[in-house]
Amino acid sequence: MQYNYVLSAGLDVGLALCTIVIFLCLNLTDTNFPEWWGTNIASGTLDVTDAAIRAPLAEGETFGPTKW
Repeated sequence: MQYNYVLSAGLDVGLALCTIVIFLCLNLTDTNFPEWWGTNIASGTLDVTDAAIRAPLAEGETFGPTKW
């Protein structure tokens, strides 16, 4: 219990410094962000490529079930 606050402050400062160092190392060297499914899946959707269409309904036609 004697060094609880010192340990907590040391871990917080270490995390902050490592975050800054990693950020600067990645940005100053023009490193590209890794590409995997979770980071590039949105760039190929119909909304992004403007390929999504909105089909107009004919008179009397409904979208969805006819009876609830």
